[in-house]
Amino acid sequence: MRYPGRPWMTVLFLAAFALACKSEKGPAAGPSAQGPTGTAPSGAAASGVQTPGAGGGSPGAPAAMGRVRSRCPANQAVTSGDLAQIGGALYRAYQAALKGNTPEAFEEFQAAFQPEADRNHLKTQVFPRVVEHVGKYVAGPSDPSFTLCRVEKQTNDRVKVFVQSRDPKKSDPPSLLVLRDGKWLLDSMTP
Repeated sequence: MRYPGRPWMTVLFLAAFALACKSEKGPAAGPSAQGPTGTAPSGAAASGVQTPGAGGGSPGAPAAMGRVRSRCPANQAVTSGDLAQIGGALYRAYQAALKGNTPEAFEEFQAAFQPEADRNHLKTQVFPRVVEHVGKYVAGPSDPSFTLCRVEKQTNDRVKVFVQSRDPKKSDPPSLLVLRDGKWLLDSMTP
């Protein structure tokens, strides 16, 4: 996968994929097989983020061909588009995608991203695929709630999150969020 104008995104995607493949080998694979490298920020259980009772993924089930099975140690339900919370921007992006591939829905989708995001890339590459796959992540056709499986702190104002995929043939997609003026906004999103 190439990210035009952002060669570092391609490198990041390939590195994440390599780590995900390495974790498939089991406990001997090292730290990536032992869980997230970061923890949910304090207050993650606050407004809009709840911890459901049942965990995601089937621990004993074999992974689908070519995909990494879902690991969901955080298992946090995101039920709000509150941008002060990690996950709020994803909620808004999924909410827009559930409306279909329309100009109005795309404007709502783009508003969940930081201002520097490449509008053309979002419109032509990311949004159509999120519209196509959104049903694999959300609670229902009119409910954009979803489950955050892992939250990895990269810096004080940047986190990588993985959303639970309900499709055994699709890995938990990562997204990067950045903190801007007290709001968590998407920097990049894997459909």
